Amino acid sequence: MLAPAIPSNEEARVRALHAYNILDTLPERQFDNIVNLAAKICGTPVSLISLVDSDRCWFKAKIGVGQMTEAPRRIAYAAHAINSPTEQMVVEDALTDDRFCDCPLVTADPPMRFYVGTPLVDAGGFVLGTLCVIDHRPRKLDALQLDMLRTLAVQTVDQIYTRLEINRIEALNRELEAKNEELDQYASIISHDLKQPLRTVRGFLDIIHEDYGDDLQESLREYLALIDKTTGHMQNMVHNMLAYARVGTQRQRTAVSLHRMLAEITVDFAQVIRERRASITVDKSLPEVYGYAPEIRQLLQNLISNALKFVAPTVIPQLRISAKETHKYWRISVADNGIGIPARQRRNVFRLFERLHDSSEFEGQGIGLAFCSKIVKLHGGEVGVTGNESGGSTFWFTIPKVKAVDQSVAA
Repeated sequence: MLAPAIPSNEEARVRALHAYNILDTLPERQFDNIVNLAAKICGTPVSLISLVDSDRCWFKAKIGVGQMTEAPRRIAYAAHAINSPTEQMVVEDALTDDRFCDCPLVTADPPMRFYVGTPLVDAGGFVLGTLCVIDHRPRKLDALQLDMLRTLAVQTVDQIYTRLEINRIEALNRELEAKNEELDQYASIISHDLKQPLRTVRGFLDIIHEDYGDDLQESLREYLALIDKTTGHMQNMVHNMLAYARVGTQRQRTAVSLHRMLAEITVDFAQVIRERRASITVDKSLPEVYGYAPEIRQLLQNLISNALKFVAPTVIPQLRISAKETHKYWRISVADNGIGIPARQRRNVFRLFERLHDSSEFEGQGIGLAFCSKIVKLHGGEVGVTGNESGGSTFWFTIPKVKAVDQSVAA
């Protein structure tokens, strides 16, 4: 028996293998399917995906070797095969091969007499191991079988890449979830620490009004009214910021009927609609979508609220809500006849705290459209605004067409 040679790039090769985080992992169906297919194509009782570590050959997938999970590198066929990255190693009868004739794997019962190993070469040119087929008797494979083993070897490396990417994404998701939880806790603490002083200030204002209201000078009354208005504004801002931070957390996606939801929202805005004599037209084309119902409701409420708010005093608000279907998305539009948005500012309106008008003209904190943007992105869509030829704006957003049965993919 001849000891296998050590590749010239051995240190880098082993480092590359370890970087895939695949050694000593549990069996996985995609790799088990490959060895099963290889064994059936070649008619062999044994097939392995053998990864060559520094001192062992570990089997990521195996068929026909019982409970055996690895072999010492010094006696393994794969340790020889990795020295020829571009060639399959074919051993038709190990008993007649000086490298293996007295190898424990050959003299065992049953013996491993026949071997074909196809190198698993990654994009960096490192040979990670082999996809091999083994038989207990001498034999040959035809050209088609050898070619199909090469194809399966490429598929094996692709699956290693895919596995690494999936694990990377899962790790990022876990990290993101931890960060979101940390941010949620931080937002709650900040919210509590800000709300309490504001409540205290407003409490003192109430006491001053109750105890000294009749004796207060007019100028002092104005100052107190300004303090009351400012603290109320700050309380609303803290509340909105906390809600913004919690968008999409601790909720499940469900089927959402936009028609039904808009009917409920219209009832909520009934007083404003009546006061402004506004009209809201909802097209019958509105679909049922799949997403986070509370957030979608908030999204529609914000867009409708803005459309009713940002209108010249002498103009009766007119809104039209419609939908257009594409291959992958629903595009929902809310068109209005309001004051419009200059083209140069349309890209900025979805930024947090972005205001286009002084608070003396239109109330608001510049959070509403940032809410909309965050909610749409949470659902994997896009949001934007265009100008209407007759004046006003059309705010639009897209939601991917995902069915309820695809919850595991969409969530």
